[in-house]
Amino acid sequence: MQFSKWGDGSNLCVLGEDRLEGLVITHLESAVLLEAAMTQRSDPRYGIYPLYATRPRQQPDEITSAVLDHLLDGYVETAEAAGTAARTLWSGIAQQTDLPIDTPDARLLSYLTLRRGYQLAPVRDWRSRELYRYPLLEAFGASADGELLGLLQQRGMLRRTGLIERLRLCPACQGAHLLFVDACPNCHGLEIEADESIHCFTCGHVASQRAFSLAGGLQCPNCRARLRHIGTEYDRPLEHHHCKRCAERFTEAEVITHCGICEHESRPELLITREVGRYEITEYGRIRVLNQDISTPLVSVERNGSLHPQVFEQLLGWQSEIAAQHPECHFTLLHIQLEHLEETGSRLTPEAASRLLRMLSERLPSLVRPGDVCTRTQSADFWVLMPQADPTATKALIEQLQALFEASDELRAANLRFSARALESGHTSLTETSGNALMQKLAEQSEEVLHA
Repeated sequence: MQFSKWGDGSNLCVLGEDRLEGLVITHLESAVLLEAAMTQRSDPRYGIYPLYATRPRQQPDEITSAVLDHLLDGYVETAEAAGTAARTLWSGIAQQTDLPIDTPDARLLSYLTLRRGYQLAPVRDWRSRELYRYPLLEAFGASADGELLGLLQQRGMLRRTGLIERLRLCPACQGAHLLFVDACPNCHGLEIEADESIHCFTCGHVASQRAFSLAGGLQCPNCRARLRHIGTEYDRPLEHHHCKRCAERFTEAEVITHCGICEHESRPELLITREVGRYEITEYGRIRVLNQDISTPLVSVERNGSLHPQVFEQLLGWQSEIAAQHPECHFTLLHIQLEHLEETGSRLTPEAASRLLRMLSERLPSLVRPGDVCTRTQSADFWVLMPQADPTATKALIEQLQALFEASDELRAANLRFSARALESGHTSLTETSGNALMQKLAEQSEEVLHA
């Protein structure tokens, strides 16, 4: 099968018949291929789409090869292989193509959502100001130093999966090309040398060993005493350095950093620390992208009325600490889990399955009591925190949810079922008050409140 050209004379070929599924860059050598891949990734419309290339005839250098590995989704030999790989990526998000692409962070999150399990890592490049750079961020219009990743991590969209390096950066230009030099702590001059000194016990004079040397022996230049026995007539103090500029003697030199980019001088304790790592999108981030709801910063309450998972965990931990100290302030934690989701997905189109899950996530907040809060941690996992709830309130909520399933034609047709488990603080020993630990404990609980 031949590649379908984007246009006459173009090295860019399209994948897909009814709609664009991906792109392939063909028959380019390393340097030109790198430029073409960066240009395509920078395209605001199709920059997040699967992008492949035919392998160049000559092996690129190490840095170019690493950058291409980050910009491309792989090398292919045939259009069939590229098409299969592209369709596999799209199937992971139910063929949803209307992903957010308006801003650099939107393009990055949509890119990662399309490639589930992909870990974004930097390239080590000595030509870069910070030594490490993220080519994808640069292509999407963000700073290549990875500052955006930390912001998205704070918003709960990304998680760091590993630390690669901890950098020390120049406080003036934030460059990582630093020279560490020893200097005199008195005049800050660089002309210092290691030098042994001698302390004369007779007169207390201290000077360089060279000043005491005389015809193969040692003689104090101050009192002219001959020094033969160390420990009784003289000793060697700790001073081991001598400054040629100001004649200062010292034990430890002062360390000064020189920036190789802007020539700024600084002390090591004033350097900026920046951590470089690998990142992946969180389940919360994926849900926000698929719901096209990433334009607003992290807030406690989502648009559908549910809490962000991290906020929910913190609130649950706070509630459990109160219950541990004041038993009369009890609560119920309810875990609602959709069952046989994979089997349901096989009976429905991916778009229909995604629509059902979105509908459930939007309806659940409207079913809970005023004062109750809920969240969604995975596609099939919903949680409700019910302060001062008794078994009657828990049962009422489950019955409302069951009625919703029975009243929905789509849910009945999909044969979608759910199970519910409850943790009541009054009947549980709260030795662990961490919200995450309580959620994990309930998820592992075998006893169900309802299986419907």
